Amino acid sequence: MAPMVCRLKYRKGEPLGLSIYPGPTFMSLSFDIREKIYQLLLISSEPIIVNPKPLNIASRESFTGLRLLTFELFAVNKAISAEAAAVFYHRNTFKFLMKLDRQYRPGYNRPSFNPWGILYSFLYVIGDVNRAYLRFLELEISQPKSVAKELNGTISSLKNGSHWVRKVHARDQYPRLYPCAQYDQYQGPTVEYISPAIEAVFRLLGSERQQLQLLLKTEMNNLPENRVLPHNGYRIGWSNEIPDYIEQMKKRFTTSLRDEAQVEVLWEVPYFKSYFVSKMKTIKNDGWEVLEILDVFGPLKLRIMEPEVLVTLRRNGKCKF
Repeated sequence: MAPMVCRLKYRKGEPLGLSIYPGPTFMSLSFDIREKIYQLLLISSEPIIVNPKPLNIASRESFTGLRLLTFELFAVNKAISAEAAAVFYHRNTFKFLMKLDRQYRPGYNRPSFNPWGILYSFLYVIGDVNRAYLRFLELEISQPKSVAKELNGTISSLKNGSHWVRKVHARDQYPRLYPCAQYDQYQGPTVEYISPAIEAVFRLLGSERQQLQLLLKTEMNNLPENRVLPHNGYRIGWSNEIPDYIEQMKKRFTTSLRDEAQVEVLWEVPYFKSYFVSKMKTIKNDGWEVLEILDVFGPLKLRIMEPEVLVTLRRNGKCKF
């Protein structure tokens, strides 16, 4: 309840009077002023890292993106919480890290948690109202785990640290567009694991019909490409199976009635400059469109001698699906 203000009223020739009225509150300010206050208190200059593990006060202070934000606004009342949430989710970039296992090797085992699953959990928990405010998401991903696919559709993979214990995944429902790979530890051809969370993420993003940019960040020199061994036709490395599947889910769930994609999917890859120049033609032939090339600068002690570039790309519509 707003505090009441009492004031004496005095006019010449009139008896002394008393005026009682509600005092000014934060909500009595104009919305434009309130919004500017929210922006000062809730917008981070750096991407906000979404950590799947609970943060204590000490670890929260270690994240620059969280240290200076005033989350107490969400606990004032429903009206202020709703207005603050609109600014917080709309004006910030949310980043999902890929924490790697110690024995991580691309194509052999996955990160210690599925970044697509964490992204889905975040989108689900914040609810449809806050989800509609989102505009910028960053997701670190890497080469997916290779899994064995039997003729009956059963998908299995070796558990980390074991040469024979297998984990059975859901039956493969995805038509494969690219050649299989062959690894010594598996008895037969393997395919790239497609997380069901990818489809779940785009289903949620499509349900709100919002304009959003999803930036997928990979490791150094690690852009998917189509490489096949000439003597047996098996794939080597990370193929375009996942990028094309992502484009398929984007088109299926986030395309408007006017055939306009509401979710823009971009890829960001750091490269050694000489290596990228040598691969540029192959990258374009594989269906990638190069949008931006930035030279990486910084203190020499933090860089190796080889010049680096940060490349932003997207699929150019020549996908196999």
